[in-house]
Amino acid sequence: MMINIFERNRSLASKAFDNPYPFEEIKNLENFWPWTMSIAGLIKWLSWETDNILGISKTKLIKQAIEFWFEWKKDWKTLEELYGKIVEQFYINDQKKSGLIEAIEAQRKLRYFSEDYLNKEFDTFMSLLPSEVINNILNTISWTKIKLENSERNYFGNSDDFTFSTKTASIMQIDGLLYNKKLKTVVGVELKIDAEFVKSKDSKHIEQVVKYCNLFDTLLQNEQMLAENFKILVIARKKYDTNDLIKESRSLLKNPEYIKKLNRLWKWKADRIEKILNKIKIDSIIWQDFAEILEKNKEIYWDNSIFGETYHKLIDGFLTSLSKKVSKKSWDFIYKARKK
Repeated sequence: MMINIFERNRSLASKAFDNPYPFEEIKNLENFWPWTMSIAGLIKWLSWETDNILGISKTKLIKQAIEFWFEWKKDWKTLEELYGKIVEQFYINDQKKSGLIEAIEAQRKLRYFSEDYLNKEFDTFMSLLPSEVINNILNTISWTKIKLENSERNYFGNSDDFTFSTKTASIMQIDGLLYNKKLKTVVGVELKIDAEFVKSKDSKHIEQVVKYCNLFDTLLQNEQMLAENFKILVIARKKYDTNDLIKESRSLLKNPEYIKKLNRLWKWKADRIEKILNKIKIDSIIWQDFAEILEKNKEIYWDNSIFGETYHKLIDGFLTSLSKKVSKKSWDFIYKARKK
């Protein structure tokens, strides 16, 4: 009996080792989505963009190692000596401005200046934040008041689990997505520090609003959500003219060269995209204002229970980290806490 149980468990466990894509499947956006997926998203990002923690990409690292090997292999008697010389050359010093960085420097770059790292912190924060608080935030910004009995929302961050399940990798890499089945509402969340919310100056680039329209349409065609209300929330260092963003998208969809490019990339149906574009609403808010809304919500939901303590730690933790983020364009913090 014990042997049978052992064999069965080993068989089940082997699937985790044999599966080349160890991802959670999203059959529908209404399904429960664990907050731990934000950690998976962090691993994805660091694995693809190693320069964030190493200071150099994997491709450049391998290329330089090969170059050093051919350049110095005749001058060093042992492999250890050659290894030491190559490692020495990789690290940044006073004469060399690019290469491997120390762990402390990697943390400084990520925690103070990285927009992608902020995205991962935001993923965890929003995944744990109560739906009622999320609705209060959206309502405070400007959108129509939401009935709290229909308030449950799922938040999805950028992870391979999302892109593989939805087959949307060729369309865009999301920052975040909020979904409420009862209200038939989907909200794309864009997070920016210094990067721009992409607007296309010509037909060669895909404009961000159009990407979201295609994303929403794909999720509808996949039957992974039911939505009639399409929204985008941009949280950035500066506030955008949202009417201008929609107007530009509509004008681009009348450009034959732009349409040709989209058909080649996505093989989409313009009528469906235009239908979503006509319904889409965009809101823009700066990080300072967003953080102050969180501060106010923290006061609204104050209580002395253990749950109140956890809620306050959640808000305070995110705001503390947010207060350390610096814009390289303005050389100023994107959020400054109110003096108490």
